[in-house]
Amino acid sequence: MATFAFFVVYVAADLLPPQPQDPLWLLKAATAFTNAFIIPVVGVLFLHLAAALSPLTDVGKRCRALASRAAILLALVFLLLLPILGFATWRGIANVKTANQQQVDQINRNAERVRVAIRKASSPKELQQFMVEQQGPQVTAEELNTPLAKLKQAKLLSVEQVKFFYVGQIPGIRTEAYEPIFIQTLRTTALTLAASLCFASLAWYPNRQKSLLRLFLDFNDKVKTRIASKLNSLKPTPDKKDRNDRLMEQSRNKLSQSMLRNEREINKNLQKRKKNLANIAEQREKQRKKELERQKKLNSNRKD
Repeated sequence: MATFAFFVVYVAADLLPPQPQDPLWLLKAATAFTNAFIIPVVGVLFLHLAAALSPLTDVGKRCRALASRAAILLALVFLLLLPILGFATWRGIANVKTANQQQVDQINRNAERVRVAIRKASSPKELQQFMVEQQGPQVTAEELNTPLAKLKQAKLLSVEQVKFFYVGQIPGIRTEAYEPIFIQTLRTTALTLAASLCFASLAWYPNRQKSLLRLFLDFNDKVKTRIASKLNSLKPTPDKKDRNDRLMEQSRNKLSQSMLRNEREINKNLQKRKKNLANIAEQREKQRKKELERQKKLNSNRKD
């Protein structure tokens, strides 16, 4: 257990003073854990080695049980370091982008102040004075005889060149200046995952005579086997497949017969409707002829 105590003291010394809102401190904390994880690993490993060489006493068994519990705790701690590393990396990138944007804004404000002074000048002498006050591009004595418009244009161009130069000097995220930080983050992430696996493999369960990692792998195998068995049960066997094919064929035949029967009924109803319409038209025609004959009789009676 002395190795665990030494591990805690060693890591705590690197984490003082705590600054959890600083991404660099979070990265430093993760690095401190990963740099010292070998200390408790060696301690637990020696306990398991001693148990393998000779039977442990009651004190040794209690120490092994406590070490196994501590290994479980450290396995979880190192797993939790992974999202912390992700958050620290994201926060660090966001802070760098914000700082770079602030520098760009400051450079743009300074350049705009110098441009306003250049446009405001009414003579080369006044322009020279403004450039001294605003720390802009200097106007030499030889340039005082240059026409004001041409001189202003030259100084405005100089301001743009200086602005772009200083903006280009700001290191971006993808530059070599930040490459060591990303390499350190990747290294810490790999060591964190390795440390978690080490502690999980050293966390011993005496009742089952297996480590936490072995239990997890066995559970994973059981889940995969159960899922595969469930999927295989859903697949039809050859006999069931033939039966399903016959049922599908019968269902298709019944559907086809039903559609033909419906089609015949529809055709029959259409023919009946056409016949009824023809009878109605014929009756109307007869009625019209009777009306005409009656009208003719009435007309003839009136003439008589």
